[in-house]
Amino acid sequence: MGRGVFRFRARGAERAAILEPKAALFDVAVAEQPELFTADMELMRQTPPMSDRDEVIFLLHTAAEIEHSLLAQYLYAAYSLNNTGKQKAWRRTLLEIAREEMAHLLSVQNVLRVLGGPLNFEREDFPFNVLYPFPFRLEPFTLKSIARYVLAEMPEPSTIPPELGFDVEQVKRDAQVSEPSEMVNRVGALFAKLLELVDKLIDQAPNKPGDFRPETRPLQADSDEGWVIRNMILEVVTNKVEAKALIDRIGSQGEGPGEPGPEGPSHFRRFFRIYTEIKASPEQAESRVVPINPTTQEPSECGSNPNFIAAPLARAWADLFNNRYRILLADLAHVLTIARDDKVQPESRTTILGWIFFEMQKSLAAIAETLATIPRHDPPQFGDAEQRVLIAAGAPFALPYTLQLPDQPIDRWRQHEQLLAEASLRIAAVQKELGGSNEILDRMITADQRSLDFAREQIGNLSKPMDS
Repeated sequence: MGRGVFRFRARGAERAAILEPKAALFDVAVAEQPELFTADMELMRQTPPMSDRDEVIFLLHTAAEIEHSLLAQYLYAAYSLNNTGKQKAWRRTLLEIAREEMAHLLSVQNVLRVLGGPLNFEREDFPFNVLYPFPFRLEPFTLKSIARYVLAEMPEPSTIPPELGFDVEQVKRDAQVSEPSEMVNRVGALFAKLLELVDKLIDQAPNKPGDFRPETRPLQADSDEGWVIRNMILEVVTNKVEAKALIDRIGSQGEGPGEPGPEGPSHFRRFFRIYTEIKASPEQAESRVVPINPTTQEPSECGSNPNFIAAPLARAWADLFNNRYRILLADLAHVLTIARDDKVQPESRTTILGWIFFEMQKSLAAIAETLATIPRHDPPQFGDAEQRVLIAAGAPFALPYTLQLPDQPIDRWRQHEQLLAEASLRIAAVQKELGGSNEILDRMITADQRSLDFAREQIGNLSKPMDS
């Protein structure tokens, strides 16, 4: 998680905010002028000053956490929708934007890699970092949640064409932005500051090292490695010009100045279109009844948790989801430690990429859909007794205790072995509650056995003496 002091300049006024704990100055400033935090903001430099490179890496870490947080929230909202009628189109749009955020997350890793900074697949969780658009919140598709996404992705309001009919104050009301804790920051302010700071960095020159390491190219994620994401922005980076261009493209796909861009309508435009459609036909936006921030953690003795997944079958699926989510994050981090031309671990990069595509397309998506359609309680409960609207579960997206990889290659493969062993236990728990197996579980069992065989082969190879 990012740590530091964030300072903003908004409409000529200077405001300060401190992460932990929040300073009283911040609370007073927002209380006096809460509109500052959904209007145009200029992110200021750190205090005390950091080096340009260090601050770029710091802000890239924050950007990575934002991209990760947004994609999880967009996915959760998408799977709260039915796959029929108008909701089918809204669901498709949310899933497309979430995949584009995944590409953004990988591109941010590429910029970190070329700068020699540590990669970061973390996500905002707790405590809340005031630079994020809003506190992380898994919630179903509603006018409120979509309005928040509009505010997070919007460009500076004065640049939005009048003919679009965008009323920022009305959107804020629909997003229920009335308290300091409900602020929504523009993601674009962060990318604008990144562009400014990256421009200060130094390219390599003859006999003079710079801030960029073009030799890291083979370690970066590349769009030609099988990623199938529509309107994907994923590029390798070797110098300042390429880094600036990539950061600019990521920001533009979110905000969309100069619409339409080469990647089609921006996230802002697509979310605002959904927002206006909900306003026109609110009855069509009644999503599945899934909890806010679902959890499999048992409620404490001091009180109950209405979002606890109590039904044994749903809880078993949710635990399996968390396991597969951790596997995906470990795979993403691991694959970027292996060069495309690696001679010690041949085929490893391609193999792990296959694991990543499986988790995203076949595993997590199927479990998330299942959780949004099965009872959260035992016996089942219903939100509308007449229409029998089921109170369902939801994908928890629980972060593991760490996303750091072991520093030795052999231990990374041993971690895969451990996670796959846990997956076997989680699958068995679901089978027990089901009274058998199903297509989703059988597909995982087959894929996991192949993955386990490959991981053990790598462990064996790396265990051999160097001179053997």
